[in-house]
Amino acid sequence: MSAKILSGWLSFATFRASLNAPSALFRSAAKPYRAVVFPSRGYSSSTKVMETLERFPKGKGITILHFCDHDPSGLDMSRDVRSRLHCYSDGSKDGVVAKGVALDIDQARGFDLPSNPTKKGDSRAGDYIARYGDECWELDAVPPDTLARRVREAVEREIDMTAWKEAEEKETAERNVVRQALVDCQTEIEDVKERVKDALEYGPS
Repeated sequence: MSAKILSGWLSFATFRASLNAPSALFRSAAKPYRAVVFPSRGYSSSTKVMETLERFPKGKGITILHFCDHDPSGLDMSRDVRSRLHCYSDGSKDGVVAKGVALDIDQARGFDLPSNPTKKGDSRAGDYIARYGDECWELDAVPPDTLARRVREAVEREIDMTAWKEAEEKETAERNVVRQALVDCQTEIEDVKERVKDALEYGPS
């Protein structure tokens, strides 16, 4: 069962600037949806992007959800990821789509996160400061519960949840059938063992 039921595959990727970004949190939040997490520190190399794409079948739609710091380099990484993926996509309607999820400016201010001064040495600082002011925010500063919820919500927006739940229910039912068959088989085995034991001890009945 793919994460994007009836519509292709969902690659859930994180290309993050922070060295301390909570990879385990992303994996835990994404696991129920069988989405894949690709942590990356700094800009993603061409090799990293290609490795991401090669994980999935050709001709299937891939949606990449991008989480990064809200700073000059973090926001530019979103642009860089989209640009690289566009270059490597096969150009089909079921190609690769990259979506920036967090942090955006409304989230950074709405979560009341502690800010850091923008690094003036960053070549992108001028444009960033002109647009957002002299503050930047780290993804790590988002409370874990809030970040996990954002991850789940972002993934669920890409899923046909009705089809997903139907597939889950079908899978659960099939698993229960197999489990019961194993129980029945084990019961029969134990019964045969008892009859063999009795035959050896008392002779054929």
